[in-house]
Amino acid sequence: MAGEKDAAQFSQKGDLSLNPMQRYIMQRVSKLVGKALTIAEGAIPEGQQCNAVKKSLENSLYEFRDELVEKLK
Repeated sequence: MAGEKDAAQFSQKGDLSLNPMQRYIMQRVSKLVGKALTIAEGAIPEGQQCNAVKKSLENSLYEFRDELVEKLK
């Protein structure tokens, strides 16, 4: 599952134990990122601009997720 993979990657950044709420946030945001990228792909023609928008969305959403997880320690 993508959320568990993200949780493992987050744990490698320094926090080895995620509580249930942190794991839930990791999973939900991972699903949200996937949906947002699918919408962007459908709305923007393929190419450099689409890739830039997708990367920006992905980075922003994962940054937000990491902030939430940190606050729930």
